[in-house]
Amino acid sequence: MASHFRPFWLTSEQEEWDDLWKWICFKVWNRSDLAPDDRVFTSRHVYKLKRDAISGKVSRFKARLIVQGFKMQQDVNYNGTFSPTPGSTATWTIIRVSIATAEDLELHSVDFTQAFIQSDRLPEGVNGRFFISPPPGSPHANTSQSGIVYEVFQTLYGVPSSPHALHKTLDCYFKSEGFTNARFEESVWRRPADAKYAADIVISCHVNDSLIACSSLLVMRKFKLALLQRFNGTDEGPVPQYLGVSSFVIDPIIPLNSCKQPILNASSAPLTCGMWFILLLPL
Repeated sequence: MASHFRPFWLTSEQEEWDDLWKWICFKVWNRSDLAPDDRVFTSRHVYKLKRDAISGKVSRFKARLIVQGFKMQQDVNYNGTFSPTPGSTATWTIIRVSIATAEDLELHSVDFTQAFIQSDRLPEGVNGRFFISPPPGSPHANTSQSGIVYEVFQTLYGVPSSPHALHKTLDCYFKSEGFTNARFEESVWRRPADAKYAADIVISCHVNDSLIACSSLLVMRKFKLALLQRFNGTDEGPVPQYLGVSSFVIDPIIPLNSCKQPILNASSAPLTCGMWFILLLPL
């Protein structure tokens, strides 16, 4: 790893590795103990810089253990792969609800930590299991214990069915909480107000990123607390940026024509003060 960022990448890699063991993702096996039809796949770490959508500054050094799932065979090692994600229309609709109505909806985000390993493993593959060889940098890599492999207990990045498993897990949870799909968008859920939550809630999930809209801040906080009791994640609070989209609120006492930030597609919706606007910024 020839880079002046090497210390940061190694720290991120170790954090990823520690978390995977904390979540009991693996069990150590000797290759000689495997069944004849057990399959072992290679793995490696993939590195990514996460940048702030507004300033462009690096906000996080991110390392992920990736299974080289391109070597897996459908109907042998996995079954379904389809995982709906909110289309641009759905995401913009959730944001524009705040623009097009006078309800001044709260718009918050929750980031799920290592989302795939929190999903329920699907019963698929030979013997219902598969193994990976130790990735470079792991305790058993490049040692005399070259016969060590890891049985995988959780869904991991790179496995073709992981997005499908995550969607199934999220869909099951939301529907158990009284949500229904927002018409044809299978990754957008809506819950009408009732005795438990006194305001409507709309949530859109894109892998580990979720966008939540609600007219009541108290209801928003109550729902996020329940959500983060089920899934490990971070409450990002009001949305400053989402999937490369920056958002801001115009203060009711500031004239719209004095706003210093450009407003994207402002002409497509009534200009009501105190509501959300969005702009795309280059990453």
